[in-house]
Parts: sequence; structure tokens; C-alpha cells
Amino acid sequence: MKKQILIIDDEVDILTLTAYRLKYEGYEVITASDCDEGFRLAKEKKPDLVLLDLHLPGMTGFELCQLIKKDDEMHHIPVVFFSASSVGGNPLIKVEECNAQGYIQKPFEIETLFKEIEKHLGPNPSQAEGEATK
Repeated sequence: MKKQILIIDDEVDILTLTAYRLKYEGYEVITASDCDEGFRLAKEKKPDLVLLDLHLPGMTGFELCQLIKKDDEMHHIPVVFFSASSVGGNPLIKVEECNAQGYIQKPFEIETLFKEIEKHLGPNPSQAEGEATK
């Protein structure tokens, strides 16, 4: 069964490119461009992982992460931030404060993203299928 990743980012180019690469690697991907849509999709779909930008319309990624982590049905979902900057202060401290599982600085190498995802979900689907056929 494919692992499902929810990407929440208001930068259309980043959202589209990241979704494309993850789908190509065998993940099921759902996307949102704002916090309200992202929270609704997280609650409805219960993805295996959330990739979350820090700067979003309506609230920060940190605030959205806190909402996800406080929800009884979603608190177990790993959240990994990916952003070009922080919302004041050291982003790694805020990552810990809202119980997120990781942080990737934009721009990032796609291999860095895959390694971070694999830390939380295990080998990606295309690797697992390739090993199963050997």
C-alpha cells in the first residue's frame, strides 16, 4: 500500500514540483495551499506524513502543526517543516515546541527530502517494490 503524504505550501511551483517528485517515487500525494484546506485534508485523509511550509495564509505552519498535534485523531502523524525562512528565532526550537518531527531548509536537494521522509515512513515505495522483485 502506498504511503500518503500531504504537502501544504502556498508556493505553487514548490507544491507542484514536490508533489510530482514524490508521486514519481511511488507515494500517494495530496496537496493544500493554505492552512484551512491543509487541516481539513489532514483530518479527512489521515496522511502518513505532512510536509508543511512555515509561511501560509491565515496562520503560520507552526500554529497549524500545533492544531494537528493537539487533535486526538492526528497527533501521531509526523510533521516535517520545509521552508526558506523561520517565523522569528531558531526554527529548530519551534519545531521541538510544536512536536514536529523535522525541518528542511529551502532550497533543498530532493535526496534530502527523501531521506527525511524515509526516517519517518521507512523505504519509499519504489525502492521496496524493486527489492521485492529481486
